[in-house]
Order: sequence, then C-alpha cells, then structure tokens
Amino acid sequence: MFKKETSNEEKEKGVLSKKLLIFITLGYVILIALSSVVINAALKVSIEQSKSLLYRENVAVQSKILKNLVQTKNGEFQNSKELGNFLKSKYSQKDNILAFLIYEKSDNEKGAKFLERVKIVKFLRKKISQSPTFTIKKDNPLIQRAFAGTVFNADIEVSENLRWQNIYQPIKIGEKTCLIRGLVSTVTIDNKIEELAGKNKSYRNILFIIALLIVVGIIYSTYLFHEKYSELLKKLSRHFELFSRGEYNAQIDHTGEKDFDSMVNSFNAFVTSIMNQKKISNERDSYLEYLDRNSEEIFSQGISLFKEEAWEEALEKFKILEILRPENHTVIFNLGVIYTKTKKYPEALKMFKRAKKIKPRHKLSTQYRDRVAKIIKDNEVK
Repeated sequence: MFKKETSNEEKEKGVLSKKLLIFITLGYVILIALSSVVINAALKVSIEQSKSLLYRENVAVQSKILKNLVQTKNGEFQNSKELGNFLKSKYSQKDNILAFLIYEKSDNEKGAKFLERVKIVKFLRKKISQSPTFTIKKDNPLIQRAFAGTVFNADIEVSENLRWQNIYQPIKIGEKTCLIRGLVSTVTIDNKIEELAGKNKSYRNILFIIALLIVVGIIYSTYLFHEKYSELLKKLSRHFELFSRGEYNAQIDHTGEKDFDSMVNSFNAFVTSIMNQKKISNERDSYLEYLDRNSEEIFSQGISLFKEEAWEEALEKFKILEILRPENHTVIFNLGVIYTKTKKYPEALKMFKRAKKIKPRHKLSTQYRDRVAKIIKDNEVK
C-alpha cells in the first residue's frame, strides 16, 4: 500500500463528506419525525371520530329501547307515579340509565312542568336528577320535536363527576301529553374511550420506538456506507495520482462488499489494461529504435534484393524503411517500382504520387506515375 500524508485538500474533502453524512442523517430524521407527527395526528382524528360515533350510538340505542318499551302504553297510565313504577320495573343500574324525569305539557303549550323523578341509580343526588320547570320556546327545536316524537341529544352534560346524555320520549298519561326525559350514563362509553386512548398511547410509544430504531439503523448504515465509500474514493484518488506520475504497478485491494468489489474489479482491470498497453508501447518503441539504428543496413539489404529481383523480400525491407523514413524519396520511389513489378498497380500509383509530391521535379517519378496510370485505365476498359 502507498502511504501519504493527508493534504489540506483531502482534509477539506473529509470535512465536506462528514457534513454530507450529517445532512443526509438529519434529512432522514426530519422525514421520520414528520411521518410520526402525521400518523399521530391521524390516530387522534380517528379517536375523535370514534368517540363521536360511540357517544351518538350510546343515546341512539337507549332512545330506541325506551321507544319500544312505552310506545304501546299510551293512555294506560293514570298518573306519573304509575309510569315511574313501570320504568323502575324495567330498568336497573346495569342499563346505563341514571334517572327518568317526567314532564307534563302545559295547557297553553308554551311550557311544561315537572311531574316525577324516577331514580334508577340509588346514589344519584336530587339536584342532579330533579330538573326545574322549563319553557318550550320557538328557538328550542329539540324540545318541540320531543313532544312530537322520539329524539335524543348526543351532547354530554356534567355535574359532580357524573356525565350523561339526554333522550326524550313523548307519552300519554290519561289525556295529558307528557314527556319522558332519560339521563343516559356515559360511563361505559367513557371506559371504552379510555381503553382506546390507552391503546393509542401504546401505539404511539411503539411508533416512537420503531421510528427511533429506524433512525439509529439509518444513521449506522449511512455511517458504514460513508466509511467504505469515502475510503474507496481516497484509494481511487491516490492511485489516479500515481498514474499521473507514470506509476502503473498498483492495484486496489478488495473490500469484501459485492457492490464495492465490482467497482474495484473494474478499476483493477483498467489498471491492467493500461499496464499491458504501456508494455506493448515500450516494446514497439524499442523495436523502432532498433530498426532506426540499423536503417542503413536494412536499406542496403533492400537494394540488394531489389537488384536480385526478389520482389517480395525487397518489399518487406522497404515497408520497414517507409515507417522509419516516410518522407524519403528513394524509399517511396523504390516501393512504387516493386509494386509495379509485382503488378500491384493501385499501390504503385499511390507510391509514385507520393514520390512526385516529395520531389516534384523528379522526371522518372512522373514517367512511372503516368505509365502506371495508363495501365490501370487500360485494364478498366478491358
């Protein structure tokens, strides 16, 4: 491995990467916190809706029971006491009814007066169960409807730790129009709501713990990823710096992580490819240097083979010389002659054109060029 003192630039990069880690973590924390707030708010809304439905159902059920109980008894009772005894016989403390209040509609139909108090719960205090005479007003549609038919009020009244709702049922006592007002206890519903609130609290606690665990997991995972990722980037940076100085003999060790090792393999393959190309380049340069040092000897060999009319062997020598001396007129001209002798006229024409370009006044190059061009033209006509 290559050891190197940490530069100010690397330190600055390290600080920036740590800041990025902090920002990412804070982003996750804020996102989860907002999600928790939204879920908690949704749970609260759900509980409030459940409470409203439970309280409404509580009075609706009791109102229906009372209606079924007394609607066939119209006119059978001679006085409110008989009605009260009847209600006592039908209800007990288990029925969530605190008391019944019986009213008589006044003759002028502008009000009603209190007739009878029927306690179902024995410990109910008088001031709670006994209502004063109330007046039926035009702006009190609930009571007006109560004398006409069964109604209920889901609003909750509170007094001395007792909570109840009101149901109203009209009834005939003799020839008089009367009204039964039932005080429906909310204790059963309150207990259910308290239990529901307790479950909601448990859900919130569980949600908080889950959110906390998720945050911790994200922070830890992000930290691990950051450590491996930043370390790999540092290695890549160091090795690229080595390459820029011409050092190609270093590769990165595997991390043990599949995704990172894939990157490492690609990088090492790139390094190997560079090293192989460098090796080939060095070998080519060495060979060219060798040929360049022996170019005179190669030229002499080529001329000897040319004179011997060993055209293929001569062609090999002059091709080497073409690489070494691409602007040498003699080499290019002789290549043209060899191509002509071997009847490779298109290649010969190219060589004579090059020779003519190098030495425009060379008459022999012009003559050979024109002769080869004519041969090619005649061959095309045939």
